[in-house]
Amino acid sequence: SPTNTPIKMAAEEPKVDEQLNIPDKMEEQADKVDDKVEVTESQVEAADETSDNKDDETPETNVGDQPATADEGATDKTKEEPAAPSFPRTLIEFGYKFNDNGQLRQVESDEPFVFKVKDSDQQYNQAHYEALGEVITEHIYQLLEFDAKLTRTDIPVDVKSDEAHSFIFESQDARTADKLMVLIHGTGVVRAGQWARRLIINDCLDSGTQLPFIKRSVENSYGVIVLNTNRNTDIINGEAQPVRVRTIYLS
Repeated sequence: SPTNTPIKMAAEEPKVDEQLNIPDKMEEQADKVDDKVEVTESQVEAADETSDNKDDETPETNVGDQPATADEGATDKTKEEPAAPSFPRTLIEFGYKFNDNGQLRQVESDEPFVFKVKDSDQQYNQAHYEALGEVITEHIYQLLEFDAKLTRTDIPVDVKSDEAHSFIFESQDARTADKLMVLIHGTGVVRAGQWARRLIINDCLDSGTQLPFIKRSVENSYGVIVLNTNRNTDIINGEAQPVRVRTIYLS
């Protein structure tokens, strides 16, 4: 009798319509961005940092020259860590917007992004940058749905209401089209629809997101699926829970 045995199938490399010229297009954009993006060294370093690579060390406080007091030890033991700063939840509240050219600009001055919000407070500036990045991620999700006309699909497809889940984006004909374009971002903090957060913030949406490739794929009758492989945990009851992986058996 047949048994259900996992089968590893080597997928043949898809033949992409020459009209797309996706690799050439990406290489051209990379060359153009190198010439256009002008940011300070601190901005680039901050943009390349992720929360996984943060330095956990606390700066030393020089108190040796200060006179000791009777309750100094008790004060040190009961001293609480400073509260984490709170940041806005929308681009407008951050004071930024994307202009008609897809460039991030300050609402009041129309100036580009500025990393240094507080002098001599690198930790705050980095936290501010990361919080802005999270807001931009939600903005890109909205563009995928309302601008690129993609559908947000929860995964696993049989997810329960109280279960950790993630999601992808797909065109209406993604499962029936003769040709399919699957877009996968890189590792790090980027999410569905993004190539690089640094480019989105310091250059423009066309160079930092997958939107140009999605639109051109649709124009050339490709079905489109945009994966979200870095979002593999979900917050359930205040704790991060892994998204269930589903194994498919072929008989």
